Amino acid sequence: MNDPFFYTQADTLAVRIGMQYNSDLDRLRHAYRLVYGRIPKADEIREAQQFLASARKSLQGTGVPDYQWNRQAWASLMRVLLASNEFVSID
Repeated sequence: MNDPFFYTQADTLAVRIGMQYNSDLDRLRHAYRLVYGRIPKADEIREAQQFLASARKSLQGTGVPDYQWNRQAWASLMRVLLASNEFVSID
């Protein structure tokens, strides 16, 4: 999960989702459909929105330009989704 390939794929997924939808909610729904084949539950939406807000806030003062915060936050969330047991394991 620390491989540059994994980071590149998460960033690419974040860009794909970001280009298709304007709102975080629509982006989350689309991400879950792409990654898990389902829509997110209410608690997953809430947690993802909190994650994104926290990720954006954590980038303040890091030297990352503010216009990159959203992309960086979404790429980070995509890494979380792609590293989850639901994505990696088969029931």
